[in-house]
Amino acid sequence: MLMLMLLLGAVGSGQIASAADRIVPVRERVFLSSHPRWSRWSVPVRAADGATIYLLALEPRFDRRRRVTAVALTLRYPGDGAEAPNLLAPTGNWHGLQPFDFPASDLAHGAEQAAFGRTRKIFASRVGLVLRIALLEAGVKPIPKGEFELEKLSLSIEIDDQAR
Repeated sequence: MLMLMLLLGAVGSGQIASAADRIVPVRERVFLSSHPRWSRWSVPVRAADGATIYLLALEPRFDRRRRVTAVALTLRYPGDGAEAPNLLAPTGNWHGLQPFDFPASDLAHGAEQAAFGRTRKIFASRVGLVLRIALLEAGVKPIPKGEFELEKLSLSIEIDDQAR
């Protein structure tokens, strides 16, 4: 299981506001480690008036043996559950690996060889935000059937309004 240690903090909580509200820029550095166990991580994204309008989270994906085989970066409205749509996802009919996904199998040969490389930029057009993600470090270990388990993941995440 992975444990999350927040290296740098950012914002707090509040109420829902519209997507037209300007946000307080978010700057986070996050380190995930499999020792001793996984712990959830999330940070609220606030409007300029201090109201929480989104919740940014890292959500693990487990195999049948509860090993973390991937982590997804999600953006949802406060109070939405895990079944709610990820606001980082493209609109319309889509499938396949997305830049908000961090599967261990994709990271097995290092950040530079990952499908989206070391740096990723996501335009969350339905909410008017841009995310810049730097993959600082990734560590995986092989598990049976040619799969991989995520042992550590370090990310730098920045969120701004698209207009900035």
